[in-house]
Amino acid sequence: MTEAFAAVRNMKANRNDIAKWMNVLTQGGTREGMYRALVLDSTYAGLENYPNPLNDALINFSIEYYTTYVGRSIKKESLESINFYTLKRLTTERTLEVIDELKKNKEDLHKWYAVFSGDLAKRYPEIWQNKVRKETNKRFHLNWAKQAPSQHLKSEVIIKLHKTLNYLMR
Repeated sequence: MTEAFAAVRNMKANRNDIAKWMNVLTQGGTREGMYRALVLDSTYAGLENYPNPLNDALINFSIEYYTTYVGRSIKKESLESINFYTLKRLTTERTLEVIDELKKNKEDLHKWYAVFSGDLAKRYPEIWQNKVRKETNKRFHLNWAKQAPSQHLKSEVIIKLHKTLNYLMR
């Protein structure tokens, strides 16, 4: 929970934040629900309203990411006019839509996750501290996905995507 908060907001959670979100989760809230609440509150809206243009690395990654993992094309010009936090929210929302569609055939979802995770681990090894996330073997990630509950898989995608975007914004 604290890792997802830090990746989404690009800042550490304080004790009040941790208590609030742990309470939500212990009362049956989902990880995806927590994510959506984080990006739809007034704090995140404030981050989206702050001028924070994208750099070339983010624009290039986003164009490639949308084509490869979301199945949509996005134009460089449209990316040049949006805020960093807006990009993070929109990209994650589109990705969660893809995951929900792929859940209709679990095998497709697991394969998508394996390619996504293996590619990010290979391309950006310096980001990952966790041994599982560092793993570049796609079969490893495929096997992990087959064992993971769907909310854990979504949580991993959210964390990996946000950490990658945060890294590229530096």
